[in-house]
Amino acid sequence: LDRLRLRIKIDEHMNQAREKLAQRYAPKVELGMLVAEVEDILGNPHEVVERVDNKDRNYQMWIYRLPDKGETLLYFEDYVLFKIEVD
Repeated sequence: LDRLRLRIKIDEHMNQAREKLAQRYAPKVELGMLVAEVEDILGNPHEVVERVDNKDRNYQMWIYRLPDKGETLLYFEDYVLFKIEVD
């Protein structure tokens, strides 16, 4: 019975360590990424605000509501990520 309890605790500890490693090496959103790259990592945004200025530059603000991080705002200029805000 002691061996079984010890084995269960070892398995739990190893599973937690695997989860931490998976999170550490998961792809992360970084400045300079294209819209498609961000979408591959985070999926579709909950909301998109788009504007085109008089010089035909496209600006977008993507809003993600993530359960563990709250609201995240990603700003794109001509489909390239240039600013990240996390609430």
